[in-house]
Parts: sequence; structure tokens; C-alpha cells
Amino acid sequence: SLLSSITSVLESIEMSHGNMELFQIFAPSITDEPDLSDEDKMNQEFEVTGYYFSAEPGEKYKMLRDDESIVYLQSGAKNNYIKVLVVVDKIKRIQTKNGEPMSFLDVTDNSGKGNFTMFPNVHRRFIQQFDEGDTILVEGKVESTQPAVKMVVNKIINAEDLLNKTHHKKQEEQQEVKTEEPTQVLYIRFKSLQDENKKRQALQRVLKTHHGTTPVIIYDEKTQQQKAFKQGYFVKISEKLLQTLEKMFGNGNFMLKNNKNLN
Repeated sequence: SLLSSITSVLESIEMSHGNMELFQIFAPSITDEPDLSDEDKMNQEFEVTGYYFSAEPGEKYKMLRDDESIVYLQSGAKNNYIKVLVVVDKIKRIQTKNGEPMSFLDVTDNSGKGNFTMFPNVHRRFIQQFDEGDTILVEGKVESTQPAVKMVVNKIINAEDLLNKTHHKKQEEQQEVKTEEPTQVLYIRFKSLQDENKKRQALQRVLKTHHGTTPVIIYDEKTQQQKAFKQGYFVKISEKLLQTLEKMFGNGNFMLKNNKNLN
């Protein structure tokens, strides 16, 4: 509201010449208008400063940047093939001299702006998969970097579709972990856990590097007690793991047993 009334406020200050009584007489009218949308704020920030402060374009899809192959526009160099996550600001469709459709995209990410070209074969494959305002994952070759990054598009995926696939995959993986019933248990024998604490810590580090779904139980020969490790220390049985355990404990001090009931 104050932002939309700033002109009126400045006029009142000028007419009052710093006198508070006059300022009250010339009191500015504050109009009640809705706040700018996040998109409008970001656009105005970028127009004035060349940077984004309140949020990043496509903030909702930030987790997709966990893929280290995805870079920012300004990271691209001429003739490099890159993958970028950008917001589509504008789509311009044209026809070639042969009457084939193609398009140009104005795009943005947190590092700057880009101009992308979609030749007819790519245009036909991907143009229906996104609209202006959408966030998309684009693969292509950088043609130039000044003043904006110019790129020839090879492939496009709508970030919303990609995000849904990522969520679905994680849910499936979590469900598999919950429902998968381990068929074996790895037993490891210590002579004395109290006297071999460093060895136990070394074992925990080994188990972490071989994470999987097989439960691990350690047995204390001195106290004749056993203790099950938490799920974070479950392992994936492999030849490398078994060889490591043999070096640490010797043959006969660890074994795999069929799991009948872990409860």
C-alpha cells in the first residue's frame, strides 16, 4: 500500500517543507492495494539491480538443483552443451521460409536472462509441454553469452512433471524400505564389547559405507548378550564387505543367518 502511495507521500513532504503541522494538513492519501505478487517483485528487483533478492525464479523447483549437472545460465560458455533450470518469460512462435514452425524463448534464472532457439524438429516435440511462466529444464548448446546467454535447444522437460516424478520415486523407495522383509541377518561376534570399543566404532563406519537392508546384530562373548544395530547400520551384503569383516574379526566370528523373526 505504501509503495503505491509513495508519490503522494513525497508531494506532501515537499509542500510541508518539513513542518509537521503542514504535513498533517497536506496528509497524503494511502491507497489500499494488494501486495505485488512474488513474480512481480522478482521481476522488478531484476530490472532495477540485475539480481533477485526475495526469491529465485522457479524457487519451488530448487530441489531439482541437487542434480549437479544442472548449472546456471551465466555458467555457460560458448559451444558448451549445458543443462539449465529456467523460467519461461516469453514465447515467440514464427514460421520458416518453408512454412515450418519454430520458436524463440526468453528465459530467466537467478544468474540472468537467456534467449533460446527451438528449431522446427525440437519445436514440434516440446512446444506443447510448457507455457509462459512455467519452469523448464533445458538441454542445449550455448551459441553466445553476451549480452544474454543464447542457446540452441535440444531437449525440454517441464519442471512440474520432473518434480512429480522425483517425489513419486522417493515415495516408492521409502515404501520399499518399509515393506521389504529382510531374509537374512548378519551376526558379528566380539570377545568383549567393553574392551573392544574402538573396534566397534570401526565396524560402524564400515557398515555405513555398505548401507542396505540386511540387519546387523553384534554378540558379546564375555557377557553372552547380543544387540541389534539400528536401521541406519543395515548393510548390503557383498564380497567386499565380507572380506573386510574377515580382516577385522577373522573367519568364524561373523555369519549370515536366515531371518525367522527379528521381533
